[in-house]
Amino acid sequence: MGTGWTPHNIIAKDENNNILGVVPLYLKSHSYGEYAFGQSWANAYYSYGWSYYSKLQCSVPFTPVTGPRILVHNTSHKDQVFDILVSAMKDLGVKFNRFISTYYFSNCK
Repeated sequence: MGTGWTPHNIIAKDENNNILGVVPLYLKSHSYGEYAFGQSWANAYYSYGWSYYSKLQCSVPFTPVTGPRILVHNTSHKDQVFDILVSAMKDLGVKFNRFISTYYFSNCK
């Protein structure tokens, strides 16, 4: 993307490749392009000698629009799909273990 928003979207599909759920997720090394800047959080982290960036950001880039951020198609097994998406986010965090400090959800409803 060239803006510091590296996409790592999570997509859940069924056996027929139909999309059941999506999480818009980005790896970020700054808070630019967000409408709720994380500088105060970053400063708090730095004051303890911790690093706030990189972070996994769940949002719609460059817009303050509120709404759901974990999107699940309305099916009889939507709760299971939601759980799978959350588990996949945790797994991604483990994958980036040494590179991320936080998950950050913006303008959620």
